[in-house]
Amino acid sequence: MRYYDQIVTVGHYNSASNRLVLSFANQAFFSVIDLAEKDSLYWRLPSLNNLGAPIVFASDFDKLLVGYDSNHVAVFDLLNKQIHPWTQQNLSRLPRNFLNRYNKFAGAIQISDQKFLLYTSYTFCTLDLSQDLPQTVEMVLNHPTKTPEGRQFNAATW
Repeated sequence: MRYYDQIVTVGHYNSASNRLVLSFANQAFFSVIDLAEKDSLYWRLPSLNNLGAPIVFASDFDKLLVGYDSNHVAVFDLLNKQIHPWTQQNLSRLPRNFLNRYNKFAGAIQISDQKFLLYTSYTFCTLDLSQDLPQTVEMVLNHPTKTPEGRQFNAATW
């Protein structure tokens, strides 16, 4: 192991489950740590090929949602320590126009047992694990300078 493999690139703490998710510079060490069990490694998450770097997380007791810098989304089953069935069925079916947008995730929030809110600097989307994915998604103007209201917030005026 190289010394820089141990650099934490992003982390997420869930106070309800007392688990800490850590993404490292070397993605082979992407891990969930159970802080209630004397800081023990709970699960080393499986590597999903070519998704990019994890940048946002949302979790509860049984699910962990991960948003990547490629705009891909994956859900992991924390109870059974495996890839969630939603990810197995939908990872390769995410709408292309969603994946190709320039906006990258800034955060994620779980809003119910089956729904997550993912947001960027300009837009948001909801992911419902109980619904089928569409082939394309409707994209609204997602940059503030594209709207009359947003023009007053042009970076040149800040």
